[in-house]
Amino acid sequence: MALLQQLKNLPATFGLLAGHVLDILLKLAKSNNSTCLHFVTDRYLDHSIKSAEREKRSSGGTEIFRTYSDDQNVPKQWKKCLSASTSKKSLINYFFFRSGLLVI
Repeated sequence: MALLQQLKNLPATFGLLAGHVLDILLKLAKSNNSTCLHFVTDRYLDHSIKSAEREKRSSGGTEIFRTYSDDQNVPKQWKKCLSASTSKKSLINYFFFRSGLLVI
């Protein structure tokens, strides 16, 4: 998520975003002479202390989105979207679905 939070000049669609993120990860791996790349995310539990704190911090509001297709537009208020755990789960599921990997 740190990588996604830092992104500037986002691509217009989620398909382009997925390709952009993959390019960044591959360049990082190559620059560190890595022979493999693991894409690992943490879990976002709905009922947790961290979730409650995140809600408290986002008093300015959040924007929830669900990612369904490559052609779907990336929301303009990207940081607000990433402040909602539902949006993060949807984005990660999309990345895994797009790559053909199983999401557990």
